[in-house]
Amino acid sequence: QSIYAATGGGMSSEQMILIGKFLDQTPQIKRVLIITDNDLGGDRLTEKIQGAINKSNFTGDISRHSPDIRGHDWNDVLVEG
Repeated sequence: QSIYAATGGGMSSEQMILIGKFLDQTPQIKRVLIITDNDLGGDRLTEKIQGAINKSNFTGDISRHSPDIRGHDWNDVLVEG
């Protein structure tokens, strides 16, 4: 079973709170995969999401999945693919 959530390109403080609350209320979740672009914006968004997760009671696995080439976003991957 998978649950997908999108931030719409950025993330507000309210969204960060919601991530933590969701994880606290859904203890069956064991893994969070953060899918972001492989650029500075993706780095920053990953840090924010990880920060929100770290404020929750989540104890599962957290990992990131990004395009292989630094500077690429997922649109680049789709166009090249």
